[in-house]
Amino acid sequence: MAAANRARDERRWPAASLLFRATLLLDPSRGDIWIQHGHAETLRFRHECARRSYARAARLRSSAADAYLHLGKLALAEGATRTAARFLRLASRYSPTEEVLFGINSVLGDLYRDQHAWVLAASYYEKALDGAPGKAHLRIQLGHMYRMQGLACAALRQYRIAVQQAPHCSDATFHLGVALAEIGLRHLAIKQFRKVLHDAPEHQQAKVALDAACGFTERAWTVPSTTERLPEPLALCDAARATKPSIVVLPSIEWGYRVQRPQHLGLPP
Repeated sequence: MAAANRARDERRWPAASLLFRATLLLDPSRGDIWIQHGHAETLRFRHECARRSYARAARLRSSAADAYLHLGKLALAEGATRTAARFLRLASRYSPTEEVLFGINSVLGDLYRDQHAWVLAASYYEKALDGAPGKAHLRIQLGHMYRMQGLACAALRQYRIAVQQAPHCSDATFHLGVALAEIGLRHLAIKQFRKVLHDAPEHQQAKVALDAACGFTERAWTVPSTTERLPEPLALCDAARATKPSIVVLPSIEWGYRVQRPQHLGLPP
């Protein structure tokens, strides 16, 4: 077992698969090992073998929730969205741990986001964040879902929290800038775009967005202090309403989800 774990940690997937399978020959009742074997097979792109291992784990009640979660992820990766949703709902019936429940809700959020079902996606991201409020990458996704529903202040609040949780995350800062620009607060948006380019000079979207925003003002802006406090979202929205309405044309934003690293490897998202 130790050798199998070491091979997995070293990402030697064929060896890990073989060693996990040898462990299962000695004790086929280990649902957690069937899941590990499924992971190794998935990362070898042997999806049918992985599916069989996850299905075997699903028959063991102690590992059913985790197994159905990964069956759902596998189906989603193959584009079988209805099958994925069915597996994820099955996972939620087996008293999942907080970690598995977080995975279920975040993956369902991704599934409905990709189907442009913004309200449903937002509801699942909200559930995921209830159990793990510190996940900045999900805050960004939830902000996107609010933006797509036209809920500017709600989106702004999520991006602002994401920036507070991950001050050096260029995506969070960038989308905060986009949200500020969309409600007409270009001077604050420009500060966020400049902050992104200060930390990540190669960020092409921030360059285009900054050029677009600066086209509406002649004032020169400097890189803001990282300790500068941004007003509360409602105050920002009130300030936007008080300004003269204007049309702000920003570039098309590519805000696709950045896939998390494999959860089972214990790596940070």
